[in-house]
Amino acid sequence: MNVLSYKQLKQIIAYSKNNCKTNGFDHKFDHINLTVKIAQFLAIKEKADMELCTVSAYLHDIAADKFRKKHGVVGAKLARIYLQKIKAPKTFIKKVCYCIAQHNKGSFKKTTEAKILWDADKLQLVGPLGFTRIIRFCVLTGKKIDMFPLVERSEKYEVFFYNRFYTKSGKKLATNVHKFMGKFHSICNNFKTADMGKLYA
Repeated sequence: MNVLSYKQLKQIIAYSKNNCKTNGFDHKFDHINLTVKIAQFLAIKEKADMELCTVSAYLHDIAADKFRKKHGVVGAKLARIYLQKIKAPKTFIKKVCYCIAQHNKGSFKKTTEAKILWDADKLQLVGPLGFTRIIRFCVLTGKKIDMFPLVERSEKYEVFFYNRFYTKSGKKLATNVHKFMGKFHSICNNFKTADMGKLYA
């Protein structure tokens, strides 16, 4: 049973969208919206609180571009203030804020919903989306990186985040795209070494 009204949820979505307007490329509303969709999918698979996962995902990056490394903790504080303003239940607010505060901390998560938010967010850092994000970052920040060092960076990011998923369902999704990227990196490395035999096979 939902604890928020339709009006309150609409207010939360509007608040999230408004906060994204000045965000950098990696925290725009397309990222937020995708995080919500993935979190909702994982909530079904993990039998978690759908409403809690949805609201946490909408609000998880409201402090991202101003506080970067501390944006989870600061975002949780901002979310608490806003959710109190729209009169969300206290217990619900506490749970949401815990998820937000934990979403950028690679430490043990006490709740399934906090694990889901982490996984929903980090699934966009592995596979093709993760590779695209690296390219976009390099282009927008003016970093001049040749294609093979770019692939090497992608491989390192891929391994780093792939080993940090919490839910069984999140790990399964990550594994599917991780396998694809493994083949992609292998092909790129064969080009790098000019191993035409492997490329032709």
